[in-house]
Amino acid sequence: MTGSSARVSLVVAAALFFSSLLPVPAAAQTVSFARKDFPVGTNPITIAVGDFNGDGVPDLAVADEGSNNVAVLIGNGDGSFQPATFFPVGANPVWVVVGDFNGDRVLDLAVANINSNNVSVLLGRGDGTFQPGQVFPVGSLPTSLTTGDFNGDGKLDLVVANWNSYDISVLLGNGNGTFQPARSFASGVNPISPVVGDFNGDGIADVAVANYGNNNVSVFIGNGDGSFRPAVSFPTGTLPSAVAVGHFNGDAAQDLAVTNAMSNDVSVLRGNGDGTFQLPQNFPVGSAPLAVAVGSLNSDAIQDLVAANFSANTVSVLLGNGDGTFQAAQTFTVGTNPESVAVGDFNRDGVPDLAVANFGSNTVTVLLALRVATPAFSPPGGTYDRPQSVAISDATPGATIYYTTDGSTPTTASTVYTGPIAVTRTTTIKAMATANGMVSSSVATAVYTLRAATPTFNPPGGTYLVPQYVSISDASPGVTIYYTTDGSTPTTASTVYTSPILVVTTLGPTTIKAMAVAPGWSQSAVASATYTSGL
Repeated sequence: MTGSSARVSLVVAAALFFSSLLPVPAAAQTVSFARKDFPVGTNPITIAVGDFNGDGVPDLAVADEGSNNVAVLIGNGDGSFQPATFFPVGANPVWVVVGDFNGDRVLDLAVANINSNNVSVLLGRGDGTFQPGQVFPVGSLPTSLTTGDFNGDGKLDLVVANWNSYDISVLLGNGNGTFQPARSFASGVNPISPVVGDFNGDGIADVAVANYGNNNVSVFIGNGDGSFRPAVSFPTGTLPSAVAVGHFNGDAAQDLAVTNAMSNDVSVLRGNGDGTFQLPQNFPVGSAPLAVAVGSLNSDAIQDLVAANFSANTVSVLLGNGDGTFQAAQTFTVGTNPESVAVGDFNRDGVPDLAVANFGSNTVTVLLALRVATPAFSPPGGTYDRPQSVAISDATPGATIYYTTDGSTPTTASTVYTGPIAVTRTTTIKAMATANGMVSSSVATAVYTLRAATPTFNPPGGTYLVPQYVSISDASPGVTIYYTTDGSTPTTASTVYTSPILVVTTLGPTTIKAMAVAPGWSQSAVASATYTSGL
């Protein structure tokens, strides 16, 4: 039995016992997803997101433990993916990460091979394919790895958690896709899921790793030369299985989120900013959570959590409150035995989606976030010479529209749209919409510029043998007309038009110029008419 499958067996047994003790609380859903499944290799166990062919669309890389390869799924940009292409690696690959290891601005892959005690590095070709893997030895039963620059040379390095040797291996990158021999640093028992952060704010990369056998996380403070201080441990829940870094309470210090496979919860450890962490707050999720990821899943700029629940065949979404706490978990069904979850915008709608590796069903589940349609305005924004009655609509049934007319960004505290808006001056209307169980729409903006119509003269300019009374009118209601009779350009300091103007053409040509304006409106164009006698 491999180290990975042994860990899975232990987790499943624990989950069966504890699932009845820690039920997941029900929650009113505030996010929802459309599900799509895609076949990969045998026993997909971890998943990573990157753009492997340079088209600006997120792709997926999946470590298939049972088929000794990595499956690469090229994204189509609409939430779907092309059939998987497979690239061989070592024995029982269990973790895959993305990075540019040779500095060519093309993404590469690094894979931990648990039963060959090494890491495979596959250099990307930039077209979605990869060169054959190069192998670098590490410790005993490497379960997981991640990337960072641990010696400050601008080249990506690797850190690997070794399940059986109770340590982490650090491989400093040479910048050409190769790595220096591994250096080991002692961790706790059964380390897994290393993450990189700057936990003491000194600008040097640090590492945190879950110790599955000690019910804690070890934090390694970096020295900046590729070495680390001795690990300091902080308690978690029971059987910590994965770690993620985030800013959950809005301060400058980085925090940790840890899934606990036996206690069926996520521990959140708030950082103190000096490399230490507060005692964990635990938030229930599903049965046997084995992975955790961070993202603003409801697009409110507050970081949320998502956990993959191996025994429940679900993912749990915990929406953040912004103070380090989280709302009750919302649960979404995926494939069989989800082992890993990643966040990405797979249909490019500006809202994070989820991708889940399902160990037991040999699939990847993609959960596309459902978003309320963007509101529409009728008539559309533009320049008008009369007041407008603006209607706002939304294509999502049952959506509630919120709007502002002062140019500010609308929220759910803004005015609720109930009927057409009277626009009687130049106005910027912004609107957003919400619906139960969906991510709020993006903000729609329409600018209505009210510009006075150009004045008209009656009679029009021309040749007249007798005196004329010239009237000036304007099609825009409520405007004030200003005019001159000496050919100069009128301003709001000019004469206000109140009654017809006597023009005696026998005394010489007369040029009348007029413009119109109203409060909150743009000034009209200047109209001009010349009256002559023709003599």
